[in-house]
Amino acid sequence: VDPTAAEAAAPRAPRKPVETELAVWSDPAFKRRFAESLLSEVDIEPRLTVVERERMQEALDLVASDKQAEALQLLEANRGELASASFDFMAGSLYFQQEDLDRAVPALELAVEKHPKFRRAWQTLGWAHFRSGDYAEAIPALTKVIELGGV
Repeated sequence: VDPTAAEAAAPRAPRKPVETELAVWSDPAFKRRFAESLLSEVDIEPRLTVVERERMQEALDLVASDKQAEALQLLEANRGELASASFDFMAGSLYFQQEDLDRAVPALELAVEKHPKFRRAWQTLGWAHFRSGDYAEAIPALTKVIELGGV
């Protein structure tokens, strides 16, 4: 058995965010800008209902308090066929940050399926594919970011 193949196949422990990452999520100005960003570009960002916005803010507060597992539970409880793609994106982003690419990719794929112009979801999906070594899938996702006006 090739030891490097066994290491690659072994599940990774979730990565804990560093203090500087948590500080960003705790910053009131960042939270306000993030919430506004979910509303500002409706052609490339999915809409959130008032209730969805409240749930998303609760998830952001949990992330800021270094409670990613609880934030993921809240996000997963709010995901669904009729829910905003923002919940799929946020869950996928947290999984990506934890390097749980097996969960990140499907969540992000669902986000772009629900909202095909969701530029941030396409970008994170592209990076998730890239990080997992799936370059053939990363290229179209990152190309889509450029098509949607991203850099």
